[in-house]
Amino acid sequence: MSVTQIQTLLTPPNKDAADAKTLAYLNSHFNTFDDLNELDTLLETETAKKDTLTAQWSTSETELKEFLANTRRSLAEHVHTAQELSLLRHSLTDELAFLNDELLSSLSNRGLGPSLLEDIETQHRNLKELETIKGYVQVVALALQYKEASKAQMEKLDPSAPISAASISGIPKMLLVQQTLNLVTFLRKTRSKACKLLSVVEPLGWPGAIDFKSATASVRKDFEDAFTNLLRLQDLKASFYSEPSTEKLYPLEALVQPVSLRFKFHFEGSRQTNRLDKPEWYFTHVLNVIHEHRDVMEGAIQRLLQSAKRKDSDAQREFTILLFPLLHRKLRATIPTLLAHPPLLAHTIYQAISFDATLKEQNFEPSPEDDFPDGISGVLLGNAQLFDTWLAGEKKFVDEQYEEMRQSREAWSLVDVESEREGDQFDTKVTNSARRVKSLVEQVTVSPNRSKFFLSVQLPLLQRYYTQLGDSLDAFENITTRMLRGVPGALTVNFGSGEEGGVTLDARPIVSGVEGLQKLCKALLSAKYICKALSTWGEDLFFLELWTEMNNQSSLRSIVEESPMLPAPSPTVEGTIFDKLSGMYSQLSERAHEMVIQQVTSEVEQSLRAHFTAINSPDPSTTQPPSEESLSISPTLLRPISLLSTHLTFLRQTLEPSVVVTLYRSITSRLSEHILQRQILYRGGITREEGRNVLLECDLWLETCQGALAGTLGGGRNRVESPWLKFIEASRIVGSEGEDWDKIVSTTNGGLDDEAWEGEMFGLLGSSVLSREEVSRILRRRETHD
Repeated sequence: MSVTQIQTLLTPPNKDAADAKTLAYLNSHFNTFDDLNELDTLLETETAKKDTLTAQWSTSETELKEFLANTRRSLAEHVHTAQELSLLRHSLTDELAFLNDELLSSLSNRGLGPSLLEDIETQHRNLKELETIKGYVQVVALALQYKEASKAQMEKLDPSAPISAASISGIPKMLLVQQTLNLVTFLRKTRSKACKLLSVVEPLGWPGAIDFKSATASVRKDFEDAFTNLLRLQDLKASFYSEPSTEKLYPLEALVQPVSLRFKFHFEGSRQTNRLDKPEWYFTHVLNVIHEHRDVMEGAIQRLLQSAKRKDSDAQREFTILLFPLLHRKLRATIPTLLAHPPLLAHTIYQAISFDATLKEQNFEPSPEDDFPDGISGVLLGNAQLFDTWLAGEKKFVDEQYEEMRQSREAWSLVDVESEREGDQFDTKVTNSARRVKSLVEQVTVSPNRSKFFLSVQLPLLQRYYTQLGDSLDAFENITTRMLRGVPGALTVNFGSGEEGGVTLDARPIVSGVEGLQKLCKALLSAKYICKALSTWGEDLFFLELWTEMNNQSSLRSIVEESPMLPAPSPTVEGTIFDKLSGMYSQLSERAHEMVIQQVTSEVEQSLRAHFTAINSPDPSTTQPPSEESLSISPTLLRPISLLSTHLTFLRQTLEPSVVVTLYRSITSRLSEHILQRQILYRGGITREEGRNVLLECDLWLETCQGALAGTLGGGRNRVESPWLKFIEASRIVGSEGEDWDKIVSTTNGGLDDEAWEGEMFGLLGSSVLSREEVSRILRRRETHD
């Protein structure tokens, strides 16, 4: 029975519902008076039912009490059982924890002893180690026996006696054991100690710098005999194998041993010279060793190799390669510490790269067959973890340096670059920011993983600087455009909040005059400087190899295709890696170049407005009768003349001559055309005296340009006048008088053909750049008022 049914049965009777049910029954069964006769029968029936139900209720009540009592007893028993099970669960948990502790390893931090399984594993390892040690000891004993035997044999033999094959009959057996147990290092040391070369080289002063020529004849002969015997020993060993040997030369390996001991004494012990922050010390030490022994290697030892039929061997190269393991051993020992100190890691890598670069300058290039094909820097950069750590540090360093440069007040200061190395073809002046960017790009060029370094550090730096230059030109252009359009309030900047508390500055001074021109020249110089640097880098062997690598590897080719700063890859490897970026910087410099022209011409033309207004609308009250003495320069012309002179002088002092020449021609060509149109062609009538004033002003423009350029153009006055020729010719026409004027008029209006006319005009005016129609228009302006 469900809970709902129990609740329904326990609900007390509803009297109203019972009354309604009774009334409904009576109404349905007793509709007439005769139906009342059945009432007694119905009453008896219902009374019997009541008695039956009463008896059933009494029975149910008795059974319910018994059921409740049984339920309570059962519940008490279940609670007791649950309590016992809970206690049992806790007991099992404690036992499991104890067993778990018994199984824990001794390597845990709970201070427990080793488990049984660990004891068994330890015993197995010890057994294997003892077996290995036994084999090593056997090989060591065998090697020492051969050493003593070799020494005894050499003591009995004459130093000049050659080594025989019989005297080394035990070598193959020892080499077989050597290959099995990997005792190469020990056996090579034993071989070096067994040879007599080290004893005969000591009188020469080895491992210090030696003067072989100054040694006595007996010392030289002992050295040569011992050296040759070791070469013969190597040849005899090679005869045991069918494949060619890749071993280094035995005599040079023996000579390197004292050098290695000295290196270990200074840089691998507890001496003050063993400093982690001074990697340049041990790199310089190895370079000094290479330099000190170059003469003897290229001289006496090279002759010994040639006499021993080893003409293909280069003693200096072989000796240098044998010194690499010294640095490799030192670097491997410091790698764990360097990983925890990125600045020290970067410094060590720089020194390793410098070491490789120094050897490259000495015509040493590692080959793919060498143990260190990428040089010593490859030991560090070839390690993926080291390289990633260094790359992250380099990227952070470059970002910090760039941000520091960008925020520096000296970032856009112009500096001379004459003090740079010879052969540098860059501009005379350049900004500090451009030099800093170039320096950061050139700071490191690595061979291993060079594509990753280029794409992660160098290329983003060049892209960032390109964006900064473009943004600065955009900002300058926006301000000057608003200035030309005369937008109210567009050239003021407000600092602070509120109308009364803020400070309002006018932006005009920073984009006009020499101040504005200087900003454009700095952008021009920076873009040209980086553009020329990109062209130089593109032809460098390092970047040519990098571009070839990017074109040939599919993984790199996909990255190149997605980069907006790199040219499209090609299977034929066309162009250089910087072609597209160089073109972008070139466009940036051309844009700055055009903005310089626009800046100068617009300012001069704007300042000429007052002058043109004055000559086209003179004040009648101040007009005087024309005379010879009345010819003078209008005061309104002095400001534009001075402005042009100031701009040209600044350009001459800032830019290289070739750029100044181009800018001068463009600027003065536009100004000449503007003045010609406003002062002559599109002016009203011109009197003779006004024409002479125009001629006088033309001479003043020319004198101003010549003085400002101070001979930068070369070629004298003719090159200064070249962009002004149209205006010069027009001013000479309106300023001519008397017979010259009559000849110009008659020649132009006569019946001469154009070729004859140009010849006559050239004879009269010194040039003939204006067309016949333009000359006719100028004559009509003058004739109207003559």
